[in-house]
Amino acid sequence: MNTFKFFDEAIGFHTGWKHTLERHIEEGEYQNAQTIANCHVCDLGNWIYGSGSRYNHLPSFKLMSSFHEQVHRAAAEIVQVSNNGDKDKALELLNDHKGTFSQASHQLVKAIRECNNELDDKLQKNVAHLFLDEELMGAFIKRLNRKYPHQPT
Repeated sequence: MNTFKFFDEAIGFHTGWKHTLERHIEEGEYQNAQTIANCHVCDLGNWIYGSGSRYNHLPSFKLMSSFHEQVHRAAAEIVQVSNNGDKDKALELLNDHKGTFSQASHQLVKAIRECNNELDDKLQKNVAHLFLDEELMGAFIKRLNRKYPHQPT
C-alpha cells in the first residue's frame, strides 16, 4: 500500500464523514453509536492498529492515534443525541467549530499530515544513507543485477 496516498485518502474520508453524519441526522436515520465509536474499524483505524503500528514510536503517530479516537468518540456522542430524537442539538454539536468533533477533526487532519511528513523524511534519510554507504550501495546494485540481469541490445 502506498502510505502517502493512503494518508490523503484518510484525510478525505474523515473530512467527508462530517457530511455523511449530517445527512443521516437530517434524514433522521438511526445510526449505531457503538459502531461509530469503534476507531478500529475504519480504514485509518485498521492501519493504525495493524500494519501502521510499526510507526507508533513517532510523535505524530501517537497524536494521530489519539485524535482519531477522539473523532470517533465525539461522532458517537453526536449520533446518540440524534438517535434520542434531538436532531437540532446533534447538528449543533456536529457544526460547532469550537466543539469536540470539529476540534478533534481539525487536529486529526493536522496529525495525519505531520505523520506523512515524518515518514517521508525517514524514507528520504534511509535512501540517502543507502547511496552514501558504498558497501550498502554495492550490495544493492548486486541484488538489482541478479534480479534484473542486463540484456544486450
